[in-house]
Amino acid sequence: NIKIIRSDRGGEYTSSEFLEYCKDLGINRQNTMPRTPQQNGVAERCNRTLLNM
Repeated sequence: NIKIIRSDRGGEYTSSEFLEYCKDLGINRQNTMPRTPQQNGVAERCNRTLLNM
């Protein structure tokens, strides 16, 4: 089960529908800091790991 989603502050991750979905499933959301592309790279690698599962 997914426990944490780390993302940039893209609109698809901040919509009320997505926030409610995460809340319902008990998924903890983490946002990367603005203007820090290094953190976005970490998020992209984590997402790639999920896709490869």
